[in-house]
Amino acid sequence: MQLRLFAFILWCCFVKFAKSESYPEVVFDNSLVKGSYARSIVNYSGDSWVENVQRNLLVSDTLFFTPGNALSLKYISSENGDWDVMIKYSRQKFHYRVSNNDILSLKIFVGSEGTKPEHLPSISIQQGQNQSISVPLGDYIEDFNNSSWMSVKIPVKEFAGLDSDNIISGIVLRQHHSSAVTNQLFLDQIEFLPSQYPETPLTSNAVLTKAQAYGNHVDLLWQVPLTPSIRYVKIYRSEDNKDFKAVGIRPTYMLRCLDFVPILDKKYYYKIAWVDYNYRESPFSEVLEVEPKKLSEDHLLDLIQLANVNYFVDNYDINSGMYMPFRMKDKAPVSVRETGGAMLSMLIGVEKGFVSKPLFLSRVKRIVDFLGKAQNNKGFYPAYFDGRKGLPIYLDDQPRYDIQATTSLMEALLIIRQYLTTDSEDENNLRAISPKLWERLDWRGVTLPSGSFGFKICN
Repeated sequence: MQLRLFAFILWCCFVKFAKSESYPEVVFDNSLVKGSYARSIVNYSGDSWVENVQRNLLVSDTLFFTPGNALSLKYISSENGDWDVMIKYSRQKFHYRVSNNDILSLKIFVGSEGTKPEHLPSISIQQGQNQSISVPLGDYIEDFNNSSWMSVKIPVKEFAGLDSDNIISGIVLRQHHSSAVTNQLFLDQIEFLPSQYPETPLTSNAVLTKAQAYGNHVDLLWQVPLTPSIRYVKIYRSEDNKDFKAVGIRPTYMLRCLDFVPILDKKYYYKIAWVDYNYRESPFSEVLEVEPKKLSEDHLLDLIQLANVNYFVDNYDINSGMYMPFRMKDKAPVSVRETGGAMLSMLIGVEKGFVSKPLFLSRVKRIVDFLGKAQNNKGFYPAYFDGRKGLPIYLDDQPRYDIQATTSLMEALLIIRQYLTTDSEDENNLRAISPKLWERLDWRGVTLPSGSFGFKICN
């Protein structure tokens, strides 16, 4: 009982951590928490008003453009008052910058009959303490209606006052014109997109390769081809193999997910579709059937390990193979210390059957090859690299090499070297190459006072 309770608590803590962020250009696609959106701030004064919970916007899980939810903006715009709402950019993606060639794109649904285009709010872009001018949303809707989702696309160059060198803090919606009615909008898929993006039609069927139940969670695994116009994977679920409902959407760098189902000992059916930049869908995959059963303690621990392994399998830089803690538009930031933990997690995944050994060996080889060429000082690495160039990223503007991060990574490589015991060509090559990384560590050089300048020993 104690083991099961501990595992459940660990699982609850990890699920929140393991849900990967979407693309760096996305301001909002889904709230991870039901009820209200913590990354929003509501202000109003006088006779104006915005519906909120502790100054946060409400979340709708019944009306949305992409599953599973949207933001609900219900407001009164009075002549004797004012209101504004900031939708903050994620702290895990805090290095995003826009250019004048981008567009701000969002989906809106007008949920109140008396609302007219002039009653819609205006919108601006926030950069730290700097805010662009506000432009009216209604001016950028061609076919205004109260019965379907509408696309709003605003060229970034319309937002006068932006500084292209500053990172984005969020977008701000504010009262535009006063109205005598209470208005309600639903907002979804708020994102910055390039003015030109791939639009190759998605004519092939999507590929769903696995559906396996772990108690109330179903592990779904799929394949995504290297087609530039595929932007998302959309997940559908049915209880009768006839009526399918969209239950999730994932970026293409994620190759699997865990879907929660409410009832055990019941059959569920899954299929997926690929989605392009205009949210047009490909033909569906084949349908896979699964029947979740009650989870044993061993299977509960398997589920926790699966979520952990899957997180590190998904969040990596394709160039270097290293763990990517967050995503940027112009760089691929990778973490030296956390890559060690990522490799060990994948090693456990191989042992548990979650990850194929060829995939694991390919990832480790890519990491070792990258580190062999990456910039270093006496064999030691900085805490972060740009995975595309092999050059350090100094997030705190201090050019220091991190001894603790480097040794954590070397420790993982030593463990992996001991784990590789077969006589295959791939394993022999890794056993031969990886020692060169730790053998070049100049411990004497960094421990002498004259040689330790620029090094960071620990956090």
